[in-house]
Amino acid sequence: MTLARLHHILVTAMGWQDSHLHLFRVGGVLYGQPSREWDLDVVDEGKTSLAEVLAQVRAAIEYEYDLGDSWRHDIVLEEILTAEEGVRYPVLMDGEGACPPEDVGGIGGYAYFRLVLADPEHDEHDEYVRWAGLDTAQKFDPAKFAVEAARRALASAG
Repeated sequence: MTLARLHHILVTAMGWQDSHLHLFRVGGVLYGQPSREWDLDVVDEGKTSLAEVLAQVRAAIEYEYDLGDSWRHDIVLEEILTAEEGVRYPVLMDGEGACPPEDVGGIGGYAYFRLVLADPEHDEHDEYVRWAGLDTAQKFDPAKFAVEAARRALASAG
């Protein structure tokens, strides 16, 4: 699998739309989609396999999505398993917590979003409920990871 494929898997599992720039960092090397717009030296993620940058157990890479909101994730290789015949990969094992909505404004914006949703008397409460596409604020539980929905999204994304 390439880093480009891993990126696609990550945004799909998170429920994001893949509408922002992203980078992988391994040591001092940046991997992403090369572009003349970058003012960075970026190695082509589509030509880099995950095995090249995560070759041994406990190896780690950093993934950053939305360079404005800066959602940074540490990806650590915990174990190398043999693929099982008849199993369609990738397989989402589990997750924790709700994914922040895309364009919520990074960690500070997500904290504010949660505060506003939790307070029906807040001036921006109804606006945030509509913006998030919710019927009610109670439809968003920051502690809940929708594992089955993420599995379905991954299965349909191919």
